[in-house]
Amino acid sequence: MTTNKVLQDRKARLEKQLNDRGISDYEIKYLPYLDFDEATFASPYEVGVRMIILYSCAYVAYHLDEMEKIAHWLRDEKLRPHVSPREKELFDGRIKGDEEIVRLPGDLSQLLLLHGN
Repeated sequence: MTTNKVLQDRKARLEKQLNDRGISDYEIKYLPYLDFDEATFASPYEVGVRMIILYSCAYVAYHLDEMEKIAHWLRDEKLRPHVSPREKELFDGRIKGDEEIVRLPGDLSQLLLLHGN
């Protein structure tokens, strides 16, 4: 467990970085969110890959007719190994209908946020 002083320092550094970039619409109230092991924190590449996959899921949820094209693109770009088993079911066409797509565990809120609806 990280000490409160370390978390306060992390919060101050993060707030400065955000302010320096002109980002002022944020609120960090819960310090335990800043308690992470930097050695195991996802790399920018890993975060970017997940963002692309989640956006692809959101896109496919609203454009089912393009699912095969998106699935091929993910394979061509070597992103398929990063796709979760449930996402693979979606891209393989084994999840059908709005109700089933909405049941994608864990990622639903991320999908809706990325899609903007």
